[in-house]
Amino acid sequence: MKANFVDFRKKMKGILKALELNETVEVYYRGKKKAVMMTETVKKIKKICHSNENYSQTLTTPMTVHLYPAEPTLSIAVTCDPADDTVLQGKAQSLAQTLHIKLTDRINATHPFLLVYTIKGLELQTINPETKRHAATLSTDFLHGDTGYRRQHGGGIRQPLARAVGIKPNYRPTIVDATAGLGIDGFILAGLGCKVTMIERSPVIWALLADGLERAADHPTAKEITNRIQLFLGNAREIITTLSEPPATIYLD
Repeated sequence: MKANFVDFRKKMKGILKALELNETVEVYYRGKKKAVMMTETVKKIKKICHSNENYSQTLTTPMTVHLYPAEPTLSIAVTCDPADDTVLQGKAQSLAQTLHIKLTDRINATHPFLLVYTIKGLELQTINPETKRHAATLSTDFLHGDTGYRRQHGGGIRQPLARAVGIKPNYRPTIVDATAGLGIDGFILAGLGCKVTMIERSPVIWALLADGLERAADHPTAKEITNRIQLFLGNAREIITTLSEPPATIYLD
């Protein structure tokens, strides 16, 4: 796969998917190949926890988080900005240990991707190989922008998404969002009153989603929504068989 720096902003999910499938991504800048990215197999996450009890360093919200063995992930490291923020340092260190990836500092980072804890939240940044500055940023925000607007003015149970999963005036199905991604649809469905189990197989996207839900849980108007959400990392086909309550709807997007 070939990609330029515009693609990192507009086609990030496609690039991540290609790398997860062990495809090589050639990075071009002004028509010249500047870098080649390929997957880096990390140690599988062993039995970390089956509740948020052992993950309280980074997730202190009522949201339930379950961790499962991760798939091969990107050549990526974790850092924080500003580097001297002790709270952000603790979050970065905890995430690095959880995902078994390198903890680095921003100045000496050599990875093409960085997970960066900032005062605004966790961001996935792509690094320009010439300037060493980030060329594109991906993060999760359920409170502002398009998602915040949809949560407040999305059309309620009459919107196409609600009808597709079987929501009715006096009925809210339990839902498994088996391909959660950045969690937008699952969050909207939880906002409509459904209990939603989100499953994401990519450790990187899972980390961004978990951070977005954590920040939403601190907001008075969104806390109730996050209380209806469970988040899993792993293979949806395997995880669904372990759920205590079979879902009424399995949502795939």
